[in-house]
Amino acid sequence: MAATEIEDGIAAPGGVRAALTDLLGGGVCSVLQISYCLSYAALIFSGPLAPYLGDGISISFLTAAMLGVVMALGSAFPTMIGGPDGATSAMVAALAALLAEHLVTADASADLLLVIVPALAVLAVISGVFMIVLARLRGGRAMRYVPYPVISGFLGATGWLIVRGAFRVISGHRLGLDDWGWLSDQRTLEQLVVGAAFAVVIALTTRRIRAAYALPLLLVGGTLIAHLGFAVAGLSLHDAQASGWTFAPQPARGVLPLWSGMTSVSFPWHLVPEVAGEAIAAVLVTAIGALVNVTALEVATQREADLERELKVIGLANLVAGAAGGYIGSASASRTLLNEASGSRGRLSGLTVAAVATLGVFAGPGLIGYLPKFVLGALLFYLGADQLYRWLVVSWSRLSRTEYIALLAIIVITVNFGFVAGLIIGIVIGCTTFAYSAARINSIKFEFDGFELRSTLDRDRDELALLAARPRNLRPQPAELPVLRIGQPALSSHQDAAR
Repeated sequence: MAATEIEDGIAAPGGVRAALTDLLGGGVCSVLQISYCLSYAALIFSGPLAPYLGDGISISFLTAAMLGVVMALGSAFPTMIGGPDGATSAMVAALAALLAEHLVTADASADLLLVIVPALAVLAVISGVFMIVLARLRGGRAMRYVPYPVISGFLGATGWLIVRGAFRVISGHRLGLDDWGWLSDQRTLEQLVVGAAFAVVIALTTRRIRAAYALPLLLVGGTLIAHLGFAVAGLSLHDAQASGWTFAPQPARGVLPLWSGMTSVSFPWHLVPEVAGEAIAAVLVTAIGALVNVTALEVATQREADLERELKVIGLANLVAGAAGGYIGSASASRTLLNEASGSRGRLSGLTVAAVATLGVFAGPGLIGYLPKFVLGALLFYLGADQLYRWLVVSWSRLSRTEYIALLAIIVITVNFGFVAGLIIGIVIGCTTFAYSAARINSIKFEFDGFELRSTLDRDRDELALLAARPRNLRPQPAELPVLRIGQPALSSHQDAAR
């Protein structure tokens, strides 16, 4: 089905009632968009970047606004919602952490934000250009032929990065063998237990209740219950912030003042070789993730999408987001399906979500002070665990044991040695396992002797009598009777006679 047919087939009817339905659906979806923006901001702006969380929230909402507008207007799915995505945000967080580590090592007093934000914006522009070029070369369908273990390994590794980020959001510690200080902190342990428990509640509820409103209601309900618990325990909001149960109030410079200050900062170009590998991996993961999300929408909505068109739209959205100072994002399958389940059918719903995100650019930093860390951390735990389940557990029944071992190897290599090593070794492993599997396939499907199937060669009466006189329980040798193998090139009459 062509993209224009899809669009015409699901276009929202005119009228005030349809517009109100789209506004309502966009409002419901905005709750989830706000939660994702806050969670991904906390994921990216953690560790050395934690003091800049307020600015990170504004940038996340700016990214959601720019991506949302372009995708709502350009996608073949009128209810499409764009914004920060789990896989891309995990890559952005890894790149930002690597760049921040180099900057802090060189100068501990450096203003990290004035270097990292332009770097992430340039990365978004590069990703946008790459996807547009890929679409023009009609490479969208070619991406479908990337070996499944390679894709699963990459996206499974991003799931683990999200889980590690959730751990850091709640505890402030890195999840690794070199940091065990959190075990001696009782308050941190309590927050981790509560966050993990709430993540389990989210997972069980969303699996049992398929309603579109389940996840937004859980996040809002979890926040209200947390504040009720603070009141029962005699904790004021200030006490909850001081004890680490909620985020501290985050000041922000504002997007425009931030950009005006960046022009006076010289970018450390000498660090480009150090982070180039992670940047390339982020671009590839963005393209792969976009195709995976669009394919998921195809399956869920039973509509065939034009992959080249969707890649162009997502690429253009990243260009706009990068030019505005945002970071890379993608089409969101979960938020788009929530939008449709809410009754939306037109593009006004996506524009409503983008408008709410625009308001969040200015209100977001103040909002974070009221949110419990374990709620956003639990959402990240759930998203990362869901990613791991999808690409690790579900893949067990889809892959051969050899391919599944290759998938695990790619994940381990990526997590321990980075996405560049995972990409290179993953491609080698994928090609090797494909060649091994293909070599085990027998090219001969059927084999018949002369008693079951005769060739078209004309034989004289004596030869036919000789063939008919042979006992059927004696299998003829190749030199005595012609053998026809299905799956190989047909023998000519001269070859048949020679046999």
